Amino acid sequence: MQDRLNPPRLSVLIRTVGRATLAEALQSVLAQSMQDFAIKVVVAVAAPLDGAMAGLDDPRVEVIHDGSALPRSAAANRALNAAVGEFALFLDDDDLLLPDHLQRLVRALEGSADAVAAHAGVRCERSDTHPAQVLQVFDGDVSWAKMQLENRLPIHAVLFRRAAVQRQPPARFNEQLEQFEDWDFWLQLMARGSFIRVPGVSAVYRLDVQRGSGHSDRSNAARRAALERFAAVQLRRWSAADGADLVEQRAELVARQHQIDQELDQARRSINELQSIRVGLGAQLQQANRDRLELESARLALSQALNQSLTESEQLQQQLSDHRDELGRLQSARTELLSQMLAQGHAIDALRADMLAQAALHGQAMDALRASTSWRLTRPLRWAGDLWRALREGRLQRLPRNLLLALQSQQRRHGWAGMVTRLPAHLRRWRQHWRSLTVPVAAQVQPFGNAPPRPLRQARESGSATAPDRHGGPAPSAGLGAPIRLHPEIEGSSECLEHSVSVVIPTLNGGLEFEQLLRKLRQQRGLREIEIVVVDSGSSDATVAVARAAGAQVIQISQAEFSHSHARNLGAQASSGDYLVFMVQDAYPIGQLWLYGLLRWLRDHREQGVVAASCAEYCRSDSDLMYDSMVNTHYRFLGCLEADRIGQHAGDDHMALRSMGQLSDVACMIGRGLFLQHRYRGDYAEDLDLGMRLIQLGHRVAMLASVKVIHSHNRSAYYYLKRSFVDVIFLVSLFKDFGFARCASVAGLITGVQRTAARTSNWLQALQALAPIHGLDVLAPRRFSALPADRVALGDAALDGFIADLVAQRGDFAVATATELANEARQFDDAFLARVDHLHQFARTVYGPVDERLQSELAGAVRKTLAATLGAALAYVWLDRRDRPSTDLERQWIDRIFTTLKAGV
Repeated sequence: MQDRLNPPRLSVLIRTVGRATLAEALQSVLAQSMQDFAIKVVVAVAAPLDGAMAGLDDPRVEVIHDGSALPRSAAANRALNAAVGEFALFLDDDDLLLPDHLQRLVRALEGSADAVAAHAGVRCERSDTHPAQVLQVFDGDVSWAKMQLENRLPIHAVLFRRAAVQRQPPARFNEQLEQFEDWDFWLQLMARGSFIRVPGVSAVYRLDVQRGSGHSDRSNAARRAALERFAAVQLRRWSAADGADLVEQRAELVARQHQIDQELDQARRSINELQSIRVGLGAQLQQANRDRLELESARLALSQALNQSLTESEQLQQQLSDHRDELGRLQSARTELLSQMLAQGHAIDALRADMLAQAALHGQAMDALRASTSWRLTRPLRWAGDLWRALREGRLQRLPRNLLLALQSQQRRHGWAGMVTRLPAHLRRWRQHWRSLTVPVAAQVQPFGNAPPRPLRQARESGSATAPDRHGGPAPSAGLGAPIRLHPEIEGSSECLEHSVSVVIPTLNGGLEFEQLLRKLRQQRGLREIEIVVVDSGSSDATVAVARAAGAQVIQISQAEFSHSHARNLGAQASSGDYLVFMVQDAYPIGQLWLYGLLRWLRDHREQGVVAASCAEYCRSDSDLMYDSMVNTHYRFLGCLEADRIGQHAGDDHMALRSMGQLSDVACMIGRGLFLQHRYRGDYAEDLDLGMRLIQLGHRVAMLASVKVIHSHNRSAYYYLKRSFVDVIFLVSLFKDFGFARCASVAGLITGVQRTAARTSNWLQALQALAPIHGLDVLAPRRFSALPADRVALGDAALDGFIADLVAQRGDFAVATATELANEARQFDDAFLARVDHLHQFARTVYGPVDERLQSELAGAVRKTLAATLGAALAYVWLDRRDRPSTDLERQWIDRIFTTLKAGV
């Protein structure tokens, strides 16, 4: 029960006959945004509710029941008598209120002291259909005159003042009316003051046409009788003014009827025009039938010629039957061979599982050993042993030379003062530097070690080429000095490979470049059949229509369904080719024998265990400097910048797996059967994951420089921030041995970001004032270190805003010591300058004199380099803080950044 000393603001009055929908109606009231109310439930039947309100235990709900059956009007009056508060609203037990219904109506009445009631929009829908069918919406202005002709106010649409109801004589529901009692009640209230409208629907009127009252059925005799009783009450209250209002209302209806008649006349004229068109089409159809008869005669003649040709082809059919028998025998042999391979595969899987179990036991034993007291006590002996092995292997002899080279590199990058400033940080990481300084210089090169190879023709002329294979190319070979295969169009290849290839392309708004790609794929030669499968994830342009016009098979999914793995797996499942080629929508093949060259290379090297091959990218002429540098570095690391390379399992450390197992979905070919056994998985880097799994299973994969595809991007600086952040987190999560830098002070990192960004901003501003004649030395790291750090204005709004947000939050994080803050800031600066130095060295090897365009490219590349450095640093923070409690301030901060930067990459 409500507190009598603090009565509620309003009452919700519910008449019920115990329908099952009562609980839903009550729940819709209890869910209101305004909670200052009482609910009065008047039971209008003699029987108790029998659990209709089960589970509703709220003190604001009062059930009023004296064990007698009540007519509709009598139940409404009993609810009026029980109402408390300033306002009241009726609700039938099968209707609903939307959450803000009461709040909207109370605010309207609070703002209009002269109004006696406020009404909101109500949606009328069928409750016996699923989903509910909307029949009409009551959401318009009402007036005294309009209400004489039709009730447009469902009972729960209106919130009224109780004072207006209690004004003498009190307004009550007419108990002589079995229907239309609410209509009569509203007319009583409208005679006492104005009703104000609150636009917008905030309640639901549920109508079950099978079980409804029937008063909306105009053919119902009971409705007619009830309406006559209501009209009798109306006639007693009407005045002459009311009659005049009704006449004017009728005039409006007549005008509206006239307008409708004109619209019907226009529709009839349109129908007549369509009828004339239909007659014309009938004449055209008759002519088409005559043409069809002529074509049928021609078909009969052709059929006779075909019968003659079939007779002549009987011998060919017999030969084909013989070939099929031979094919059946070969298929049986193939099936038997596959069964043997499957059995061997199961044996390998069992052996691998046993090896993994042994490795796990070994790891547990090693962990226990390292945690023991004896292991800690013998640590000096192990150090001495390491030192002795280094002396015996001669690794210490390399230390002076490697140390001298490292010092020279630091001096060139930072100058003497910068090198001395960074010396303490290097000394703190002496263990890492010790390992690198005692390794031979040659061993630090990427694992493939390919020197620039000679073209195949040059090798043939010098007599050093390997024996040719059955296709006229070189015998399968890999490694240092292997002759590179020439592009098929340079060799002049003219054979046709009897294999079919399915090209799978995920798309989203492919644009004009996608149409050019499809045209180029259709022009490919040297293969038995080429199939194109497009998996579109909700393009809003003409991508789907262009694909279908080009004869491609199109699979459509929503953007919510898309992931790089799922889309490509769908395309592979729907394909029918012997081989699959996965591409991206903005790649462009070189030449008309591109697919032929890719397949021939893969077929020529299958005996070496090569099962998949990817093309290296050739950047477009409009590619930005940052992307050019990344592609150059990536392919140098993989060993396929100038030569084809074959990767195989050489260890489970991250360097070996990443370099040896790399595939690229920019253009990747693999046998369809093998792919469907393994498929792509994960949301990111699905191609690298597949390549690593293949080499771990004993297969080999290839990256080709002899067959390339044109592809590149022009990305914003903010994109490089997001991509670098995601890349680092992915690599650390994928490889257990992938180390990352710890962050001792978040405030120190933000200080370093702000300082480095400000110096870079001043460098960008100074670059605009320099004449291009200064050359590429503008990228020298020493130029950045000498600049002031006063303000951040990098020229990329998203990046500038992101850094500003970081700086604004710096004060939220504690600084352990001033030394930690300075060291963390300096480490970020060092990381950025190292990347700039790498960019500088690349630009010096590629570009000549600096013009205005190259100067602009340099500025954009430095801006993107800073963004990539920041993304990596924030990824290290997330990795370092992810295991902290969820209440930790730094953990909460970096989790928000994780959500922001991971989205959309």
